[in-house]
Amino acid sequence: MKIKKVVLPVAGLGTRFLPASKVIAKEMFPVLDKPLIDYAVDEAISAGGTDFIFVISPDKKSIIKYFEDDPNLVHELIKKGKQELVDIVKPKISGSITTIVQQKQLGLGHAISLAKPFIKDEPFQVLLPDDLIMSDNPVQCQLADVYKKHKCGVVALQQIPQDEIHKYGVVSGKKNNNEIKIDGFVEKPQKQQAPSDLAIVGRYILTPEIFDELDKNIVGSGGEIQITDAMAGILKKQDFYGLKFTGERFDCGSKIGFLEAQIAFANKDKDIKQKLKSILEKYI
Repeated sequence: MKIKKVVLPVAGLGTRFLPASKVIAKEMFPVLDKPLIDYAVDEAISAGGTDFIFVISPDKKSIIKYFEDDPNLVHELIKKGKQELVDIVKPKISGSITTIVQQKQLGLGHAISLAKPFIKDEPFQVLLPDDLIMSDNPVQCQLADVYKKHKCGVVALQQIPQDEIHKYGVVSGKKNNNEIKIDGFVEKPQKQQAPSDLAIVGRYILTPEIFDELDKNIVGSGGEIQITDAMAGILKKQDFYGLKFTGERFDCGSKIGFLEAQIAFANKDKDIKQKLKSILEKYI
């Protein structure tokens, strides 16, 4: 099932990576030689993504520039005989690129709502680049398979330790193997109130009906417009599913998660893997 429209909410301040994020968008931080945003775009393309909507803050235009053609760079690479690098830097988005500036940080739900005029009546993907997921079968493809079966919204789920559950949107529902037919959403519950240990991570396929809920501008946890509240509203009209995906997730919005991602991806790189062990042993 090809889900062509893709929303990438990338307007966050990246406060946990200050001072570097003062001048470099955190989504542009590289894991090895590719920025986080590039991994997210590749994953979306694998599920049929062609038309990308970037919700950015006013100072994050470097993200858009990254995906545009750079004739001067290509010319210099060709002149130097580096054709293999030309292939790497070619624009990969085959359809449209739309930029929306989110002037105020009013929550993930608000960021997604800004894409409404460009989504129209199609299902669409949402990816949060902070969540980098290593998987042989891209998570968005896994979600697309669930969408194909049920024709309703789908979110990626991961079991989260109880002492961290308060950082996430959490679901309740009926399990069928790795699929969960969701009957409730709770945003950032205390562990005593959490309905399960299954939390939403940054991969979604949503239907355009979500905008009916987002248009209500309901202010939720943290004084923000939360996508979990909108998804809870959808449950009154249609089904919603979660999928315990196959793959390893790295929370690259945190320093530890970002460091672990570097190590994990280096360990899969044939040119780096051989040296990785000796480097780690040197410092540990």
